[in-house]
Order: sequence, then C-alpha cells, then structure tokens
Amino acid sequence: MGTKKFALASLVLISVGLIVIILFNVNPGETSFFVKSVLFISIWYVLFYVLLSLLAALKTEWIVALRRSAICSMAIVGILFFLSIGVFNLLSALTFLVALTLIELFFSYKKVT
Repeated sequence: MGTKKFALASLVLISVGLIVIILFNVNPGETSFFVKSVLFISIWYVLFYVLLSLLAALKTEWIVALRRSAICSMAIVGILFFLSIGVFNLLSALTFLVALTLIELFFSYKKVT
C-alpha cells in the first residue's frame, strides 16, 4: 500500500509542477488546446487527490470516496473550463452541476448484485 501512496503523491507533485509551469510561462488566452487540456487535467488530478485524501481521512468507504472526489473535481474543473471557453453563465453551470448530481445519484442508489 505504501508504493501506491508514493505513486499518487509523486503524480500530484508532477501535476502541481505542470500547473506552475503553465501558469507562469504561458499566456492562457493565446495558448493551444493541448496546453489548456494539460492544465485542466493537472488541476483535476490535484483536486481529485486532495478530496480523496480528505474523504479517506473521514473513514468513508473507498469506492464512495473515489467516486465523490472524482465528481467534485469534475464540477470544479468543468466550471473553470466553461469560463475559459467563454460560455459560462448561470444556466450552463446549473445544467452541468445537475448532470453531475444525477450521475452521483445513479451510482449511489445502484444495487450491486
């Protein structure tokens, strides 16, 4: 289990490094789609790991913590993505958050046989 934690922590450090490099060396308004996608994937991974660690510290079931941290990270990064492409408004944000909530509800009430 220690090797997995080390690998996750290493990936978080690499993601934080990518975020810092992109933020300080690249103009986000004039950059390519690849650079923006690397930035958003790095932000998602860092948020995912932080939320997963917090939920694991609260003694939440592992699969539930994994799912909830992924969905919460997706919500934050999705809103940032909407802002970056210039389509953010209240209706688009609420629609996106309702869709993520419905996905969470689907998996939380699904019976495993």
